[in-house]
Amino acid sequence: MAAESSYRHSLSLTLRHFFPFAANLICPPPPNHSYISYKKGDSVLVSVAESDSDFNHLTANQARDNTVFHHLLSEETHAVPSMAVQVTVFPNSGISIGIAVNDVAADGRSFNHFVKFWASMSVTHRLEDLPCHEKVLVEDPDGLASIYLNDWRNFLKNCSAPSSANSGGGVTPPTVVPQDRS
Repeated sequence: MAAESSYRHSLSLTLRHFFPFAANLICPPPPNHSYISYKKGDSVLVSVAESDSDFNHLTANQARDNTVFHHLLSEETHAVPSMAVQVTVFPNSGISIGIAVNDVAADGRSFNHFVKFWASMSVTHRLEDLPCHEKVLVEDPDGLASIYLNDWRNFLKNCSAPSSANSGGGVTPPTVVPQDRS
């Protein structure tokens, strides 16, 4: 599939500038702090799947139960890799790109920047707003890093299955990205 090759290539180019997403989270025992470890050759798990689900229902502009989207995320995702990607193909309809990201790798703004950069690389193949990964620039006067690290360790202790973090019965509004039909 040519589209799959294009997504993989643009993701590879993007990860050169967002390497923490290809890294692993190392969580040594207390009192040590967790850290992101990137070694040459680290990668992001990319799965390609096909779905017979109703693409129009999944992309309709209406709220729906979160569980209808679970099959669009990789089952291989654990808490330790920084990111995993699943591209789901809906024959003759479209695709879905499901991304599971460990919150330690990036905040919402950084993840949004990553997605926009990847989309830009997919279309233009040009370098635009490069990211900054200098952790020392972030101040933590309230000690939130330790609090979040303890919460994360407790989460891992209570984790029964890789997908358990997403098994709640919440409702998600759709995010529809229109195709450029020019």
